[in-house]
Parts: sequence; structure tokens; C-alpha cells
Amino acid sequence: MKSSKLPPVLNINECRDINSILEVTYNNFKNHIMDKNKRPKLFNKPIFIDFNNWIDHKAEMHWHMISLAVDEKFNILPCNNDISSMYKMDNCITNKYQVTMSNGQVRNICLYRAIRINWFNDIIKLTNNGDESIRYWEKDRKLYIRFQHETVDYAIVFQIQRNTYRLLSMFPVFYINKKQTFNTDYNKYMQNKKR
Repeated sequence: MKSSKLPPVLNINECRDINSILEVTYNNFKNHIMDKNKRPKLFNKPIFIDFNNWIDHKAEMHWHMISLAVDEKFNILPCNNDISSMYKMDNCITNKYQVTMSNGQVRNICLYRAIRINWFNDIIKLTNNGDESIRYWEKDRKLYIRFQHETVDYAIVFQIQRNTYRLLSMFPVFYINKKQTFNTDYNKYMQNKKR
């Protein structure tokens, strides 16, 4: 999953274990997403990120961004043929590395998601600039942004609030049914917009 419009995935070549990878991803999150001065606005409105909950000295939103629900099922692992596969975690299957969220939900750490956390700001900037690789739509008081370019399919989801967009999630889109749902939702939104 690469795009010439986005930076390379985070470099984890020097990491020796899961903890060192988590530090790399968290440092990027802390320095580029948590920092309001480096976080871009979206359509001239601030992006709100909830930092009220912390797990193991890291913001819960970071854990959400780098993990998957434990009930995710795969026919083929999304990290197949990706640098994240060199760590042979197979965590989607083994459930060895997990995090328990403040609501009690258990999630599996996903290196495939984790090393792409650095794409957030760039995708927001591309959205603001009206890049042709971006589609966005609203549904149920949520704003969906989908970036599709070369081999990348990536989504960011916000709750629409009066003065801000509240970040809910961001993730690579690799399920066929999710791609189809997003295509349908976008097409419906565009048809309704024309009326």
C-alpha cells in the first residue's frame, strides 16, 4: 500500500520488538497529531481529538488508531507482502498483543495500521486542497474522508460537531465489503447533493 502523494510508512527497521515499534508510532502521533500547532484544520474548522483517556501512558486514541477489534476475520492478512509482516506477529490470529480500551473493548495491535499513522495530516491537507484522490461524504452526522491513489485506500472518520470535527477513527480500507459500502454511501451522498 503505497502512494506517491503520501510519505512512506513509519520506519521500523531498527525496532527489535513490539514495544519499540509502539514507541515509534506513539512519538509520531504525539509530535504530529496531538500537537495542535502541527495538526491541520479541516475545512477551516479545528479537529478535536479526545485526550481524556490514557492507557499505559499513551492517549487512548493512539491505541484505537493502531488496533483492530478482536472479532475481525481475515481470509488473507492485510499485512501480507508489507514491511509490517517482517515481524511475523500474526496478531490478527494469535491475539498476543492486545489493548483494553476504557470502555472495556479488547483490541488487537495491528502493525499494518500502526505504521501508517503518519498519513493523517497529509490526507487532511489533500482534502483541504481538493485533491482528486479524495472523496468525502456525510452520513449519520459523520464525515468520511477516503483517500484512494495508486495502491492506497485509506479512510478517516469524524463526528460532525458545531464548531469542530471530532476524530473517531482512521484506517486502511482492505475489506471488499467496506469498499463497496463506502462506494455506495459516497454515490448516494453525491446524488442527494445534486437535488
